Formats: sequence, C-alpha cells, structure tokens
Amino acid sequence: MVAKIRSEGKNTKSPIIYMHQAGEELAAQKAVESGASATLKRPVEERALRELTESLLDKYILIVSKGEERDQENQSATMSEVERGQRLLERGDLEGAEAAFEGAMMTGGGSSDVFCGLAEVYLARGDKEAAEQVLGEAVRIDPAAREKFDGRNLALLHKGQELLSEGKLNEAEDTFNKALVKGGEFCEVYVGLSEVHLRKIDREAAEQVIAEAEKLDPGVRDRIKRLESTLVSQGNERYQKGELDGAKGAYECAVVANDKSVAGNVGLGQTLQAMGDKEGSEKAFQKALESEERPEDLHIYNKMGITARKSKDFETALSSYDRALSFDSGDPVLHCNKAMVYVAQSQFEECLKWLDKALELDSEFAEAAGARKKIQSLLVK
Repeated sequence: MVAKIRSEGKNTKSPIIYMHQAGEELAAQKAVESGASATLKRPVEERALRELTESLLDKYILIVSKGEERDQENQSATMSEVERGQRLLERGDLEGAEAAFEGAMMTGGGSSDVFCGLAEVYLARGDKEAAEQVLGEAVRIDPAAREKFDGRNLALLHKGQELLSEGKLNEAEDTFNKALVKGGEFCEVYVGLSEVHLRKIDREAAEQVIAEAEKLDPGVRDRIKRLESTLVSQGNERYQKGELDGAKGAYECAVVANDKSVAGNVGLGQTLQAMGDKEGSEKAFQKALESEERPEDLHIYNKMGITARKSKDFETALSSYDRALSFDSGDPVLHCNKAMVYVAQSQFEECLKWLDKALELDSEFAEAAGARKKIQSLLVK
C-alpha cells in the first residue's frame, strides 16, 4: 500500500505515518522500506501523534476542543458583524450600524469592539450620555479600550491636518467629519474644520464650527487668528480684480478668524462701499476704529481714511487718522492726509495746522509743502 502511494507522482514527498498493532513490527519495517516516513504502534496517544506530525511537517499544530471551536466561530461571526457595523457607520447608516453591533452582541456576547462601535453610533446621534455608558462597558472588558477609541480619532485628525496642508480641502473636510462621527470631539478637529471652511470662504459654516470649539476651549480663536493675514490678502487680491463678492467673502472670513481684525474690517468697509452698502461700510469702519489691536501696517488706517473722505464720511476719515497717529505720531504722511480731510470740508485754517505739523516732521515733504502753498494762496484771495 505504501509503495503504491509513493508511486503516484504527487505523493512522492508527502509524509506517511504507518500505524500498526503490537506484534506487527516486521510489517512496520517493510512499510518504512516502501517509503513510510514514520511508524506508530496502536493504541495511538494524541500527544504522540501530534508531536510526530509536527516533526514531519516542521509546523506547530493547535488542537481545539469542540467548545473552543464553537467559541472561535462565534468570535469570527462577532468580528464580521463589527466590521459590517463600521462600514455602515462610515456610510452614515446609523440604524444599520446599531443593528449590526447589537447582532454582534447576540452572537458573541459583549466585546470592547462591539461597545466602542455602539459608542460611535450614539455619538453620531449626539447622545453623549449613552456613548459614555457603553464606553464604560468597553473599558470594563478592556482597560485600554478608551485609549484605543481615542487613538482612532487621533489618526483621522492627523490625516485631516496632512490633507489640509496639501490644500486638499474637500478630502480634509471629509476626514475631520469622520473623526467627529467616531467621537473625536477634540478641539483640534474643530480647529481643522474651521480652517477648511475659512479657506473655502464659507463664513457661516466656519462660525458654527468655531462655536462648537469654544464650548471645549473658550480661547480657541487664538489658534485660528493665524489665518487672518492670508484671508485679508485674498480679499485684497479679489478687490483689485474687481471681484467684489469674492473680496467681501474673504474679508468677512478674516473677521471670523479674528473679530478684532483691523485690516479685515477696513477691507470689508471699502468693499461694501464699492457695492453701494453705505451703512454696512460705516459699521465695518467703526469696528476697525474700536479694535484694540495694532495692525501690522498702520497705513491700513490711511486706506480707510482716504475711502471715507471720498465718500464724504469726514468723521470716520478723521477718526481713522487719529487712530493711526495714536500708534505713530511721527508719521508726516498721516498728518498731511488728515489735513486733506479739512480741505474737503473747506476748513483751511485747520488744514494748515496739520500741514505745518507734517513739514515739522519732514521739511522736504514736497506734497505737504505744495498743498500748504495752494491753501495760503486761497486764503489771501
């Protein structure tokens, strides 16, 4: 029999164990000579058979009982349901996901993965209390469950930040939202989402996200302020191109990033004035004047003053120059431009006072000297 098996081409190297009864040693010897790999005398002990088979195969054999086999089948079914629940959760099918996780409980009992999945469902529904309860069960089963649960969200957070840095705004938004659905109520997730919305010039969405972030960290706007200059630059660029709607959106987002933004409010005021919204323009200019922050470029006030003077809003124009001078009283250009506001109001005596101050600061200031000469000639007439 052994020789016949060996004669078949596909069995030339297959391990063959010849089992024999006591007194059949000669037959066993012939079996080895015919190609058997080893022999075992009956009755065969399970351990002896396993060790000999492991030796022949050079592999470790794990033997499980029927009960253990059933447990493994249940565990496999449980993991299958957990994976299905996760897929449904990612699609936004909360009812289906909940049913899958509950099904996993029925097949294999409670596991930390099942409870963590249910926690994600409850958090996606906004039921934080229920989520905390099932997370507590997960931690009871596996003390590291919460750390693992948060770790998944941290991975999504880092992925979202990476996509954001690459300018992939839509992908970054999807990733941050997934982190929120999975219970990643980290302030950093909201910060990332707010940046996405601001860079998309979606003021309303940005404000909603920032409001949620402020519930976790009232000082979160300090982390978002860094976007102000980028948004102001976008607004300036669009304004120069005559894209007033786009400029308005960019300046509004700059003010969302930093509600005390002087440059953002001045740019917004200038844009609204160009759009014919005088009331809105005045409100934006007033916010700029009330801001306690010192802008990087003080001549932003100069810009506001010129815009206000051209629209004959002399009060705002004078206030803008006064605000700039409060930061830098030694700037002759600011003195000269303030003098021009008085010229527009035919207040020539007051105009001369400010032109004289400009020339005191810079005796070679040709523009101020020329304006002073013209005003004096008008007064002589």
